Amino acid sequence: MRPTYVTVHLSKLRFDQRNSDSVRALQERLNAVMAANLPVTGNYLKRTSDAVERWQRSNGVDAADGLLDPDQFVKLFPSPPYRRVGGDDASQGALSNAG
Repeated sequence: MRPTYVTVHLSKLRFDQRNSDSVRALQERLNAVMAANLPVTGNYLKRTSDAVERWQRSNGVDAADGLLDPDQFVKLFPSPPYRRVGGDDASQGALSNAG
C-alpha cells in the first residue's frame, strides 16, 4: 500500500491567506505538536500567526515573526507524511500542485 501524503505549500503559509489546504495542514500540525488549540479554518490570521510565533520561540528562533522560513518549514513538516512544496525540499514540489 502506498503511503498517504498531505501536500503543504510554503508559499501559501502567509498572513491573510484564506481557505487554504496548506494553512489547514499548518493549523492541524500546530495543534498536534504544541496543543495550539487553533480552529482549523484554512485562514492564516492572527491566531495562526501567533501560534507559529510561539512554535518558533519554542524551537530557538530568535527572530520569531509568525512566518515559517524554509528551514522551519522542513522541521515542522517532516516527510513523510507531508509532501513539502517550496523550502529546502523543493524536489517534492514536482509531485503535486494541490493545496
